Amino acid sequence: MKLGTIAEDYILTEIGEDKILSYFLGVTHIPCTIKSPLRIDNNPSLGIKVNKYGKIFMYDFGGSFKGGLLDFLKEYWNMTSSKVIEKVKQEYSGIIAGAPVSIFHKGSSENNNNVNTEIQSTTRCWSEPDIDFWARYGVPLDWVKFGDIHPISFYFLNVDNSLKSFPVGRYSYTYLSLYGDKILQKIYQPFNLYNKWLSGFNGDIIDFLDKIPNHGDKLVITSSRKDSLCVWSCSGIPAINPQSETTNISDDIIRNLKDRFNNIYILFDNDKAGVLYGKKMAARHSLHYRSIPDSIAKDPSDYHWFYGLDKTTQLILHLCS
Repeated sequence: MKLGTIAEDYILTEIGEDKILSYFLGVTHIPCTIKSPLRIDNNPSLGIKVNKYGKIFMYDFGGSFKGGLLDFLKEYWNMTSSKVIEKVKQEYSGIIAGAPVSIFHKGSSENNNNVNTEIQSTTRCWSEPDIDFWARYGVPLDWVKFGDIHPISFYFLNVDNSLKSFPVGRYSYTYLSLYGDKILQKIYQPFNLYNKWLSGFNGDIIDFLDKIPNHGDKLVITSSRKDSLCVWSCSGIPAINPQSETTNISDDIIRNLKDRFNNIYILFDNDKAGVLYGKKMAARHSLHYRSIPDSIAKDPSDYHWFYGLDKTTQLILHLCS
């Protein structure tokens, strides 16, 4: 796969800008100031913070550097962007095993009881980068639209009885869900370091429960809307998901689904939490438990990102056979 802007964003952010920073520079918390490795620096003068778009920003008060993490690593290692990405990928296992950086930001006080979690947003038109982003995860544009996902330019929260707008980064989306007579929203900013999700949903919402067929041979339960869309679009097997792996699906709903589908498969993430809660749900309801047998890709959409459509389709059909 040819490396491009989204590939760089994925390696540096989806894997974890904070973990990369911790692994290579020993940073434990943000914001902070450390000795700059770009020069002799007796007094710590390299400032590190997270900007309003959730990206790491670095500024050398005693030198000339100013920019993001990729720019810093390029200068630190004297490498091109593609060489930096390859070096990070080579250290993947060690980076993932490391501890995340503790991030403190002045906006965190807004996530309290004074905030009305009924979220609003301003949508925008789909761009080629948006379409490319979702396609890389196995979700073509027609399936993204089927999934009630829309790109946004701002979202709004009621803070202290005042509607406040928040800017978003280039890749930012709202998930819509009808609950009673209300349309609820869930904000997804995949490359935002400290504010990736902002949810106005509740635990009762099960994505695509109203869109799956009345009857069928197979149904997959995944851990996210993106994974459900990936499974469905790549294999033709309908899929649903709760709002998290730890959210129970009621016994009544499971009984209804078992009456409608011959085989139901649990396909949560293959990390510790996904395995634990996936096996627990499968055992409780006598469902088929499945897991992606891969040390890099944790879920179906990640698998598609790494291996492409054909291998993802083959894998899903194999797991659900």
